Amino acid sequence: MKKRKYPSIKLITSLKEHTGIVWSILWSISGDFLTSIGVDSSLIIWGPSKNSIARNFYEKSIEEVIYFRLWKKIFKLEMFQLLRTFRGLGRKINSNYFSVSDFKNKSYLIEVSFFKCLKICSLEIKHCIKGHSSEIKSCHFSSNEILFASCGRDRSIWFWKNQNKEKINCDFILKNLESDIKCIKWNPVYPEITGCSYDGILVIISYEKEEKMIFENRICTASILNSFFESTGKRIFLVNTVGELILIDLIFAKDSMTLKKKKSNEITTIFFFNNTIVSSLAISDKHYIISITNFQGNITIMKNKKLTQKFDSKKNKISHVELDYNLKPFLSTPQIHFGKINLVSWHPIFDNIFASCGDDSIINVCKFE
Repeated sequence: MKKRKYPSIKLITSLKEHTGIVWSILWSISGDFLTSIGVDSSLIIWGPSKNSIARNFYEKSIEEVIYFRLWKKIFKLEMFQLLRTFRGLGRKINSNYFSVSDFKNKSYLIEVSFFKCLKICSLEIKHCIKGHSSEIKSCHFSSNEILFASCGRDRSIWFWKNQNKEKINCDFILKNLESDIKCIKWNPVYPEITGCSYDGILVIISYEKEEKMIFENRICTASILNSFFESTGKRIFLVNTVGELILIDLIFAKDSMTLKKKKSNEITTIFFFNNTIVSSLAISDKHYIISITNFQGNITIMKNKKLTQKFDSKKNKISHVELDYNLKPFLSTPQIHFGKINLVSWHPIFDNIFASCGDDSIINVCKFE
């Protein structure tokens, strides 16, 4: 009888160049380089070393462990100014066009390019936009890549529109919300954006036929620290400071907010409870793997399985009706960071690879097997 093989996490490599907290990391569109930002006012691009292997070269004959152990710093942008901490990091879906937002209320739109057989990395700041009155906490590009949004401590969400390549104009400002906006996420399918606040409020701004509809509802009593859309765009996962992982049905949520009726039991579901603060949330696109992290440097990994009924034409049974989600933790990693993990990012191509960053100034690249 064969023994059951339990999944495990293997640390492939640790990238060390930042001199302070690493707030955010993002893979490139094809996963051939990684971008990181932090409290040391620097943006670093990581990739395979020039003398060992081509940056875009990867075959299954080369193990992921060997490939990623060749990575190192290939570019560094530094801006030495007091309290300039880089906090928000975003990327357009279909290009290596990044956004970086800082604590000096500015956002930089940056294009990353490679030249001379992909051996030389070039970074160009295309735009510098300013609107917030204080620290920017999060920024994100819309799925159609036309709009850019940012949020922050001034309790506002700013929307910017690139009508031509030379100038970016402010399209809309949502002001005077009840508390700081911690994170924003554009819906991957529908023309809408969600914002999560420190007082447990979820804000939804929908763009319907050039009009903006705003929905607002208190989802929980704790601070929402991170959010992630399901691939269909109909649901969103949230994590908060009391350890809850919450699923929101956005269609029911908007109906409830419009009717001004409290139906929180119908629009929210708590799947997981942990007795510590959940600091980040990430979802792998291919296998519905969800990872959540805490302030102690641990990662809990779960798999999301939809339970459905199949259509039987002879018996006239209903086709593909979603009944529930089966979401159970099956792996809890040992401490891979010293202190809080700020973000986990799954590789866009190899869904068994993820990178994590934290307060210990280290970026870890790990393999899930």
